[in-house]
Amino acid sequence: MAVATIGTMKASSADDLQAGGSGNELAFSIVIPIYNEAACLPRLCQELADVLSGLAQRWEVVLVDDASLDRTAAHLADISACCPRIRHYRLSKHR
Repeated sequence: MAVATIGTMKASSADDLQAGGSGNELAFSIVIPIYNEAACLPRLCQELADVLSGLAQRWEVVLVDDASLDRTAAHLADISACCPRIRHYRLSKHR
């Protein structure tokens, strides 16, 4: 997956990288379960970027990989490395 796909979601200031503290509280979190969605991740991230990048509120996206068998885990690691507001977790067993 190309990093450019999610480039618009990169942190825009040092404030985006700080956790906690007054004025830094998250307004909301979006939790998305993922299973074998490597092919869909570029479009998902672009659509999230289109919607969330214009918001004034602080947000985070949590992508939960349900032990995918494709390259989902590798793509999620790349995405999280690019954008601190996107975190991912991988379940060890498909549920």
